[in-house]
Amino acid sequence: EKEEIIGRSMADAIVPMAYRERHKKGLLHYLKTGHGPLLNKLIEITAINKDGTEFPVELAIIPVKENGNEFFCSFIQDITERKKSEEKLRQSHEQLRQLASHLQDVREEEQKRIAREVHDELGQQLTGLKMDVAWIFKKIAGIQESGSIQERLKEMTSLLDSAVKTIRKI
Repeated sequence: EKEEIIGRSMADAIVPMAYRERHKKGLLHYLKTGHGPLLNKLIEITAINKDGTEFPVELAIIPVKENGNEFFCSFIQDITERKKSEEKLRQSHEQLRQLASHLQDVREEEQKRIAREVHDELGQQLTGLKMDVAWIFKKIAGIQESGSIQERLKEMTSLLDSAVKTIRKI
């Protein structure tokens, strides 16, 4: 209401206690030098309402000189809803980042598990087959007309060696 604010200083009406000393110093500095670091700029800060509750605002203060008089014109906009939306968006981004990180961890664990299984199980099976082929190769070494069988066993051994190397790479 108009009656509630008339006659009160700006600092008492809207400036939070935490900023009042700086506000007074800034005003004194302006009166001495004609310069103010917050003048003619749009800044985000907090203000207080008539209950004394702080809330975020955008503030612009413009010095005005007219007919030998000097005063300030202030524009204040409540940005509470925007700040809430920004915070929700920040939280959503953080949740997405955490989810992406978790998904990457799960993928890496699954890759390690698969690599272990391939290396341990399939690698052992192929090594066992290679040993069996070598055993058969020795057993038929003395048999006549075993040349084509021996050639086939050499090819099998070569394929098994290649498969073992591939599994180690995987």
